[in-house]
Amino acid sequence: MAVAQDIKHEDLKKLLVNAAQDVFSKMVQMNIHPVDKTEVDFSAEGKHYSAVIGFSGGWKGFVTIECSSALAAQATGKMLYMDPSGLGHDEIRDAMGEMVNMVGGKFKSGFSEAFNEGVEAFKMSIPTVTYGQEFHIFAAGDSAQIMVVLDAEDSYISLDLTLKQSGPNMGSMVLGA
Repeated sequence: MAVAQDIKHEDLKKLLVNAAQDVFSKMVQMNIHPVDKTEVDFSAEGKHYSAVIGFSGGWKGFVTIECSSALAAQATGKMLYMDPSGLGHDEIRDAMGEMVNMVGGKFKSGFSEAFNEGVEAFKMSIPTVTYGQEFHIFAAGDSAQIMVVLDAEDSYISLDLTLKQSGPNMGSMVLGA
């Protein structure tokens, strides 16, 4: 198994972005790409969605996809081949959960192959989706955190990864810069 300090943030960022681009291009028919932006304030846009899937096992953490409610409806419409204006909260919530599940699964496969000798590095939880306004999701503690802002047809997606190797004596710096 790889030593945690050998894993670079840029390698994880690349795996995460590639997973999201693959899922969004195939399942949502959207081309997304990273932009040079450090943060998006979705609260300023009103209500928004955050979809989270957790990891446990040899590594623990989570992936979060966050976007405006308008972009969530647009992506769901494309995913379900439906008019976004006719979608209800339940369809959007379910689609957001499925999107984070697919991105997390692609990331898990890539991570396991690249850094865990092809052996499953962690298990994934059931996706959780939050909808509302004026909230932020963050990890407490000393886990490595990576955030990428993606342009999705002139709207933004915040893609976050929090990851830490499990086990005794792992220390607070588990990933290289």
